Amino acid sequence: MKDEKKTKAQLLKELEELRRRVQESEALAREHLRLEMALQDDQSFIEYALDSLKDIFYFVGTDARLLRWNKTLREKTGYSDEELSSMTVFDFLKERIYRNKRTSIRFCSRKDRPG
Repeated sequence: MKDEKKTKAQLLKELEELRRRVQESEALAREHLRLEMALQDDQSFIEYALDSLKDIFYFVGTDARLLRWNKTLREKTGYSDEELSSMTVFDFLKERIYRNKRTSIRFCSRKDRPG
């Protein structure tokens, strides 16, 4: 139905519905922003906590690629964030450590690990 054929009551009802939708959209946008800020706070806290560790910390994906690491890893290996982002865990482990830890690292990265 075109607007010209609608009654004043129908137009007011539509206007009311549109205002309600705008309010819902604004509320969703505010909630989205709040959650985004909370996520950023959590990410900053995690980064701070990891960088506070005196020991090396890194997290690898199922393909052994480095996903996250702390500044101690950068300091001890001498690699930059950019270099580490393109590496696997085996790229910077010494050969003797690789031979000893290879099985346990492979086990930890498997999808079907127990528990």
